[in-house]
Amino acid sequence: ANWLKPMPERAHATDFWSSVASAFKDNRSVLFDLFNEPQSVDWECWESGGCTAFDGDASNEFITEGMQPMVTAVREAGATEQPILLGGLHYANDMRGWQEHLPVDPSDSLVASVHLYNFNYPCPAIAEGETAAAAAILCFTDEGYNSLGDISVDHPVVFGELGQDDC
Repeated sequence: ANWLKPMPERAHATDFWSSVASAFKDNRSVLFDLFNEPQSVDWECWESGGCTAFDGDASNEFITEGMQPMVTAVREAGATEQPILLGGLHYANDMRGWQEHLPVDPSDSLVASVHLYNFNYPCPAIAEGETAAAAAILCFTDEGYNSLGDISVDHPVVFGELGQDDC
């Protein structure tokens, strides 16, 4: 790929997930991760889609699909028991609006998928002498900021990617 899309393309996303869910609907060992690292959109677009995005440059405009239509496509295809992973904004690092914009899932099996890197927004910058791990703990435990504790009361949380560039 030449570019990382900010969200899936509406023209193909639900058909794709209907097809995948139909193929794996009887396999309870499968987890569906609907889109890797949403970015450059707001929470309304993340939830419902319908916003304009670009695939590389302004000449490659497309309409995005949201998490709700994709969750619905998976469930309507018969995959009713498998967990569905949903990454937050800013490359799955910003979970601040995740609960407020959570899609409706008749199976109540949505999982928060987090990708944590020490250089990702919105976590606070690392203070002098502080480790990346300490900054990450602060970022994801601060009440009202990006708290995974709040999310984990009702939903499992998965750290799908971890990394750092500061050794």
